[in-house]
Amino acid sequence: TYLKPRLAAYKIPRQFHFVDQLPRTATGKVKKTLLREQLASVSE
Repeated sequence: TYLKPRLAAYKIPRQFHFVDQLPRTATGKVKKTLLREQLASVSE
């Protein structure tokens, strides 16, 4: 509610997904593609 008048609609998240750990590469970067796949399988 607070963000609605202050941000564009596409910047406001529609959902939140809580995970215990983010998938990471050997260098510590977040594996965004794997994270998207995991979230897609949860929402199906």
